[in-house]
Amino acid sequence: MNTTTRAISLHERYAVARRAINSASIVSAAALLTLDGTTTTTTTSGDDTAFNALRSYIEERIQLALATYPLLAHCLQQSRSKAPRWRPISPPPTAKDVLQVGAPLTLDSSDDDNSQLLSRALLSQLNSLPQTTDYESTVLWRVQLHPIHQSTPIAAHPQRALVILSTDHVINDGRGTLNLFQFLLLQQAPPSSFLGLSPQSNIPPCSDEVFDFSPSARYMLGVVWQELILPKLPLPKPIKRKLRGSESWPCPHPSHKKRLGFKSDLSHIQPNQAAPALDILFVSAPNLITNLKKLAKANVDPRSASPKAATLHAIIHTLGLVAVYSAIAHSHKDHLPSAVLEDFKLVLGSVTPISLREETSNAVSKKSDFFAVESSPPAVKLPFTSGNLVSSYADNFSLSGRETFWKCTNKFASDLASDKGRKLAKMHMGMLGYIPDFDISNKAIDVEKAKEGGGYMNGWEKFFGEKQTSKTPFDAAFTVSNLGFLDLSKLGIPCSTIPKNNADNADTAKVEQQLLGQSPTATATVPQAHWKVTKTTWAQSHTPQGEAFGVDVVGFSSSSSSSSSSSDEDKKQNLSVAISSRPAAFADPNLHKRFVAYFRTLILAFAADPNTMLAAKRGGEKPSHDFTDRKEEKNVLDLTAGDPSFASLAKFLALSNTQLA
Repeated sequence: MNTTTRAISLHERYAVARRAINSASIVSAAALLTLDGTTTTTTTSGDDTAFNALRSYIEERIQLALATYPLLAHCLQQSRSKAPRWRPISPPPTAKDVLQVGAPLTLDSSDDDNSQLLSRALLSQLNSLPQTTDYESTVLWRVQLHPIHQSTPIAAHPQRALVILSTDHVINDGRGTLNLFQFLLLQQAPPSSFLGLSPQSNIPPCSDEVFDFSPSARYMLGVVWQELILPKLPLPKPIKRKLRGSESWPCPHPSHKKRLGFKSDLSHIQPNQAAPALDILFVSAPNLITNLKKLAKANVDPRSASPKAATLHAIIHTLGLVAVYSAIAHSHKDHLPSAVLEDFKLVLGSVTPISLREETSNAVSKKSDFFAVESSPPAVKLPFTSGNLVSSYADNFSLSGRETFWKCTNKFASDLASDKGRKLAKMHMGMLGYIPDFDISNKAIDVEKAKEGGGYMNGWEKFFGEKQTSKTPFDAAFTVSNLGFLDLSKLGIPCSTIPKNNADNADTAKVEQQLLGQSPTATATVPQAHWKVTKTTWAQSHTPQGEAFGVDVVGFSSSSSSSSSSSDEDKKQNLSVAISSRPAAFADPNLHKRFVAYFRTLILAFAADPNTMLAAKRGGEKPSHDFTDRKEEKNVLDLTAGDPSFASLAKFLALSNTQLA
């Protein structure tokens, strides 16, 4: 039976509700491309031949994606009702509806790692997609292509371009978006594993029907009590706080009010009125991932029933805890002498999205065993991209300066990988089904009023709308979304003189041949250069309700170059960490910058070569770091002396980032 329409899933409806309250959930992935394999260079005026070849190649891949993954050619009907449904867009969209060629972007000479250019470009797309698409009539994803020029005129430089894929979360989750991104940029024709359920006309099944998200009675009653009943009880605030228990920062810790004399780390500006910020960190070193893996193996908990090294996700998660803890402690340094930093207490909530999509050998390399959040394959075959196939693991951490790094990391890794943790993550998602609901979308007068921001059309809009304007819009400190590892050597676009095709049909015969597994009919081309992917990153739009900080992570290998053999650049291991928040919503105007700086410092310190560190310690020398993108530090963290405490790490961070004091 062909399925071209169905009711949307719980997670898809969450995305719809967010967009209705001006808090759209968008996922974007970006790649920086450099023209390689030729001695030809360009000035700022550029040569359009290679860029046009790039555009034509991506057009064909977009058309193939539309034909392969039917949901990408769908929109919603009755999106503001309590029962929206998917329907095919009529007339069917083409590559011209998806691909946009933007104005040239300027690369500043001071932007050594291109992080500033990518941050600005990604944030622009995260903000603009909701304004330029419509849930009930247009495609809900976009590919943006930009040529890149240098800000400082120089004699010659390689031609560069930027490709950004943006999808509304209602149509694709994070893993699905990154998979689609790979699909668009693969050097060769996509293998059959990339085609998922294709060729066929079915859209992905509703995740609620594939996975058991139903919460247990105990879990459900606890959430209903906390979120729906307790807030409405006519009780004094002190009693409500006691009944509710410990709440995550930004809610103040009870001990702070008594001893430190401050109430809240939020400003008077509501998060939904504060502009979002996005910072991208590129951390590169010859053995960055290898060193982190060695460090994890050296700090396995021997008391565990099944000792196992922590994954990269668990390490990054605890680095996030330390960075938030230290940044907040520094915000209150006037009330908190360093001597009592060990007694500084915080409750930090975190969220980890878990992909439930089936992994394939083409999507994930062996390195992803260390990178990715582990998950079991579903019983039903799921598509490589499109649809929302995730669960969400949430936890609270009651911390003091005496908490130690590896104890916290190993416990989190164990809890997250356990059967109980996986079930809790699914129940957390299933609780969306118990949000009180109503539907007045069929009343024309109310619909018009809602469009002007004066009302809610259903219970979900009301629930999340009231949450983001409440006194406690954030119920967790941060979320860490980790999409694993990308091998950039498999990505890139051959630059050839491609005959101009009608983008409306985008060489339909070639698409059909690829879907049937046949070799496309050859066309006369003249080999030219090759577009090499040199950097990649991804990010999600920040929500003004939910988590105060967003942390989006992906690892990638450097792509090989035809113009050089085995350079240090090709051997580097890389991490992209995108950090988002709404800085004006915090009482401390420097909190976002401090968190970003602390996070970067910690990653570099923990990824240092353990052998070099140990040798330096034995020789009485100052340990050194071999990171090419790191300025010399006066303060070096010694990780060979045992399990570091949060207090010691906070002191290290304060000394390493004195410019933020």
